[in-house]
Amino acid sequence: MSTYARENRPKEAATDERHHEGPSLAGSAASGRLLAMTGTRPLFPPHVQFFTWLFVICLSLTPVGVWYKLVHPAGFSVRTWVVPLLGVGLVQLVFLYVQSRCSSESLTYWEGMHFVSYSMYGGTSYVAFFLITPALSVLLLLSVGFAIYGDIRRDRGLPRRHFHRAVHFFYRNRFNQY
Repeated sequence: MSTYARENRPKEAATDERHHEGPSLAGSAASGRLLAMTGTRPLFPPHVQFFTWLFVICLSLTPVGVWYKLVHPAGFSVRTWVVPLLGVGLVQLVFLYVQSRCSSESLTYWEGMHFVSYSMYGGTSYVAFFLITPALSVLLLLSVGFAIYGDIRRDRGLPRRHFHRAVHFFYRNRFNQY
């Protein structure tokens, strides 16, 4: 990047140029707007955060829904709620495990999830939900695989590198061509 371009770019598009892993956040835009930055971190719009957290909540509550469908004819008691609550805890432990393995200084796990949601958002909520949900599901499954493979190989940097590549893949193949 030339000195003139670096000095005259908008402040909200400024990025930390020391990190070249993963997607470049400078100049990313939805509907012609630049993705706002807070320091060197992206500031995602509320609708992107909403879809990401909606995915996390729905996935976390899936054990409750499955258990309800399986046990509903027999009825619920206090003892029958233990299993779905353990399932919710297990899903949260998976998120915690993947976050600890795939986060790095330049891109945290949740920023990567938000960035994939941002890349798949097409402008309409109904279409976005059906695009973002499979994309985040694939990213989560890949992240679990990267984390386990990194633990097997005893390489703590491997899951981070592969997670960055996966986020960059979603960015390159984004639905929203800003």
